[in-house]
Amino acid sequence: MTVDTTHHIDSSEQDDYHYEYHMFRFTEGPLTFIARSDVHSPDEAHFLTREEKGKLRSLRREDLDLPLFQQAVSHLRESGKTSINWLADCGYEPV
Repeated sequence: MTVDTTHHIDSSEQDDYHYEYHMFRFTEGPLTFIARSDVHSPDEAHFLTREEKGKLRSLRREDLDLPLFQQAVSHLRESGKTSINWLADCGYEPV
């Protein structure tokens, strides 16, 4: 598994808006899981989507059982994330 982490800042001086977060891409072969962690909630992470061969699709419950997903969860826990969720059809659910 390879892990790519990027830091992002969305802000607007006009609206006094500032949003800072990290994106995680967990990849093995053609499969990637994408997660986000907000800087203001450093113990939380949220899986957003999966990508396979360049195509994005929503997460499904069966994705949570895949070895790559389990490795990604372990990586996030080892880096201090104690609250890990995934984006289901009805909103965020705990892993």
